[in-house]
Amino acid sequence: STENSERFCSCISRFCSFFQKAPKAEENEKSKRQEEKKVKERIKDEGKFIELPGAKKGEVVVRFPPEASGYLHIGHAKAALLNQYYQQAFNGQLIMRFDDTNPAKENAHYEQVILEDLKMLDVKPDRWTHTSDHFDKMLMMCESLLKDGKAYVDDTDAETMRKEREDRRESRVYPTYDFACPIVDSLEGVTHALRTTEYTDRDEQYYYICDVLGLRKPHIWSYARLNMTNTVMSKRKLTWLVEEHHVEGW
Repeated sequence: STENSERFCSCISRFCSFFQKAPKAEENEKSKRQEEKKVKERIKDEGKFIELPGAKKGEVVVRFPPEASGYLHIGHAKAALLNQYYQQAFNGQLIMRFDDTNPAKENAHYEQVILEDLKMLDVKPDRWTHTSDHFDKMLMMCESLLKDGKAYVDDTDAETMRKEREDRRESRVYPTYDFACPIVDSLEGVTHALRTTEYTDRDEQYYYICDVLGLRKPHIWSYARLNMTNTVMSKRKLTWLVEEHHVEGW
């Protein structure tokens, strides 16, 4: 009948209309997936946390340089995990460097414990080094600076030097750590030195040492130091509490 024919034609028309729209819907879905993929790739390339200045995929080298003079605390964990984050985000390298510029405080036991803590945090460095690996080169550089008149020897005792630093007295004398850090960072190929904001006043000094020695300058990236209320975060103060038996132990 005419009625059935019209119903059949209407059904065919709707059926054809569906298939005409289907490719477009599929195309839209495909386009959406491609855009999402691009966004993910861009995020992966740039780093999802905070962009590092001058960072390039596959070329970022960061370092975690604790001093083996005590146990790590949550502040050290933040530093280690932050460095690992950028290592992974940029498909780069993480150097585990023991800062042994103060032999009087160094202890092989603490060094082993630090390695165990990093393993527990699932932090996997690509290289393990010591600042002392470069002592010979640093000695040569120091002698060069003395001969060129760009540095001099100061026999001021540690207590006086500490007071002068706290009083912001103008001085050209710097602790061994501040001399070693920029040199070793440059020699080991570090591209980004992640440091807490407490070191901001020393950034100019860091770059000065690189400049006068003709070394490549890593980028310094500052982040906030972790502070917690009603507790102590300083390793020096924590060590004092343990050694003076104000607490049972670590």
